[in-house]
Amino acid sequence: MMKKKPFSSSLEKHTLAKDYLVLGTTGEGSFGQVKVALHRVTNTMVAIKILERDLGMDYMISSEINLLKSLHYPHVIQLLQVIKTRHVTYLVMEYASQGPLKKTVTKCGHLKEEEARTLFRELTSAIKYIHSRNIAHRDIKPDNILVDWKGHVKLSDFRLGRRLVPGEKVRGFWGTRDYCAPEVFGQTDYEGLPPDIWSLGVVLYFLVWIPPFQGDRVLQHTAGDHFPKLLYPASPLPRASRPTELLNDGRPHKEAPLSGKSWHTRGCAMMKIY
Repeated sequence: MMKKKPFSSSLEKHTLAKDYLVLGTTGEGSFGQVKVALHRVTNTMVAIKILERDLGMDYMISSEINLLKSLHYPHVIQLLQVIKTRHVTYLVMEYASQGPLKKTVTKCGHLKEEEARTLFRELTSAIKYIHSRNIAHRDIKPDNILVDWKGHVKLSDFRLGRRLVPGEKVRGFWGTRDYCAPEVFGQTDYEGLPPDIWSLGVVLYFLVWIPPFQGDRVLQHTAGDHFPKLLYPASPLPRASRPTELLNDGRPHKEAPLSGKSWHTRGCAMMKIY
């Protein structure tokens, strides 16, 4: 049976045509579709996330909208407008023309060290920013990290995100298995923010490792509360500059490492935190 699409041509014509010229589809998944469009007044390219409304999805859609409205940071995707109809919610967002980071890395196999450092530094700052507001993303992976036309990172897709009360603990599995911290598979309460830092480390591994990437086999058997030794002798990076060895310093995966002599801050006199 063909899956019903949440976007009809008539709905597109009457709901969006006044302000947007829809140019095509840039993504599609279980959540709905993402269209690329031109804002008629400002002549600006935007992405329009189209979500079908139902009782099971409304809470998640509202949560994502509320989180995005509260976030204003260069490396977090910006929500520009929300349009609601009886059956569909449209999230108009800034357009990251290079698409998901996964696409970029898959095309070239792995990134050069300087390119990986720049992207990882921007992603780390984005996570530090949302954590400073007690927001856990809970699904950090290359598919949810977009790249704009200038090559800058944009953290996106806050469907599973959650704003936490200080000191609050959570329980249960959230996210994508290959990028999840060990504690999310257990039956005990855990802090909500640290799993994002674990996912950050796995993303770094994905950026610099020669494919095929098998994160779940390498990482999920590691039980310690620190980053695993991710890189092996076949790594494309010289041993002295392997980034994950600097992350694997025994620190609990609780805080994005934005200070000190970290691999990802090399070459920066100071990182500006917005």
